[in-house]
Amino acid sequence: MKKTFYYMLTITLALLTSSFALATSSHTDSVTLYFQNYSGQTPPEYHCLIKSISFQQTGFNITTNQPWNPPTITQVSNGDFQGIQITVECGHQGSSSVANYFSNTASVAISSKTVTPTFNTMPQDLNFVISGTLTVTNTLGVTTSYPVVFGEGHMSSGQDNWWFGGANFTTNATQGKSTGIVTSDYTYVISQNPNGSDASFYIQAMSS
Repeated sequence: MKKTFYYMLTITLALLTSSFALATSSHTDSVTLYFQNYSGQTPPEYHCLIKSISFQQTGFNITTNQPWNPPTITQVSNGDFQGIQITVECGHQGSSSVANYFSNTASVAISSKTVTPTFNTMPQDLNFVISGTLTVTNTLGVTTSYPVVFGEGHMSSGQDNWWFGGANFTTNATQGKSTGIVTSDYTYVISQNPNGSDASFYIQAMSS
């Protein structure tokens, strides 16, 4: 009887250890924010197009007891599109406290994986959030910075999805641009990437 008890106890402890290891394992994920590079072209309103963007991380929030490493931020290029890519290696356990961290900065948000973008809905659970400053320079050399957040969530389909939001951002239902969210100074709009990537967003000038 004792042998059976100890045998079952050993199996239970092994299963618990295995589950804990899975729950705290690290995954590598990336999100990209693109803009269209009009170098060598002269479209209308060329004077107010985007020349460059950069991102400086200022904070990070993740579910308690989950592993994480500092994100890496790189400049990327894909044909006529350029931008920044944020790569994170950390745990994938969602929690409402992380989503609250996102909502404390973002006034509106957009998800990378919704057929129809929703802006008045905030994420309920997120795996982790990266907060920081997005800096945009236009072709006149005017530079503006915005407090923003990127967060990774988990959909009911089993897929991960990314969220983007900014402080005092609004929506642009009637501006004729890609449906998205607008910076606090009403200069740039951020939308789902027109190239169809599930882990990227697109930024363009409101007057472009």
